[in-house]
Amino acid sequence: MGNTISVTEIKVFPFEECLSLGHLRGIATVVINGAVRIRGIRILEDVGGLFIGFPADPFYKGEDSRYVVECVTEDAKKVIKDAVLEQYRAAIG
Repeated sequence: MGNTISVTEIKVFPFEECLSLGHLRGIATVVINGAVRIRGIRILEDVGGLFIGFPADPFYKGEDSRYVVECVTEDAKKVIKDAVLEQYRAAIG
């Protein structure tokens, strides 16, 4: 079994910019290796540019955030981030 991942399906839902959304620019759903679907990936923007945020656990009551999905390796996170941001940029023109 290999350790490589690939995004085999992606849907991006860009939002119209407005003050009430803050840094949020859209939401994405990705399928990894045709086997695992991740919904609710946030597309965000700040002074450093675009980045993604994985879905947070809505029931976690700690002071920090706990994510429902986390990438164990930086390579996996980069593959997902690059695919989501590429699709987002294409969607907004």
